[in-house]
Amino acid sequence: MSNLQNPPALNSTSPLGFWDGAIGALSRELSPQQFKTWIQPLTLVSFEESDHSLTVGAPNRFKLDWIKKTFADRFQELASQYFGAPININFVLAVEGVAPRPNINPERGGP
Repeated sequence: MSNLQNPPALNSTSPLGFWDGAIGALSRELSPQQFKTWIQPLTLVSFEESDHSLTVGAPNRFKLDWIKKTFADRFQELASQYFGAPININFVLAVEGVAPRPNINPERGGP
């Protein structure tokens, strides 16, 4: 699990490490029922280093709306702590029953 207290530089972090750390932090902050209902169904959809954005998928519109209203600020705070820089977090509707594969595409320098 990632250490959210001592974030490394943005270019040396792992989006999957952030996700594991954020999920771990939220599991400690919320009741088991809240965590199971709201956080556990979420998936990391993508991370784009070029524009410092991370996309999180929710399984249905109700959970998507609730997560945006209730947990977006906390996810933003955790991301900023972990990456050491502001991160744009987008919440989207994920296809139910299909776990999206993370699209982790850091920008690579040219020749």
